[in-house]
Amino acid sequence: MLQEIAYWTYYFCHKNHFLRQNGEEVLIAPLFFALNLYVNALSVIHLIEFWIGIHIMELLPWGETFDLLSYIVAFCVISPFVYFGYKSYFHPHKLSELIKKYERKQVYRKRWGKFFYALYVIITYCLFFFVVETFKI
Repeated sequence: MLQEIAYWTYYFCHKNHFLRQNGEEVLIAPLFFALNLYVNALSVIHLIEFWIGIHIMELLPWGETFDLLSYIVAFCVISPFVYFGYKSYFHPHKLSELIKKYERKQVYRKRWGKFFYALYVIITYCLFFFVVETFKI
């Protein structure tokens, strides 16, 4: 399933003319892929915090918006997701195989893939905001 999400993330980043102009789709696609995984993990962490009653995220030294430590902590938290996505799906060799695999799919299969990818992204963020607002700690 993550392979499907990785392909459609790259596909939509590659379709963006501004990203493709400078070759940035190869950089942005793993970041957006990692961000979606991170938001899903945060939803699960928030539910666990609610049920256990422990504030896990408050143990991290989050600070002001322009605090250097906050940027370092954010980088350390999201970097495993970026590394996983890059090594698993966005490495040039694996990405070319993934593109070849999905180019052979039927037109209807591609349409359904685009639809479900858009649905996945929308549900990811809607569910995250629902969980945060509903289960307040």
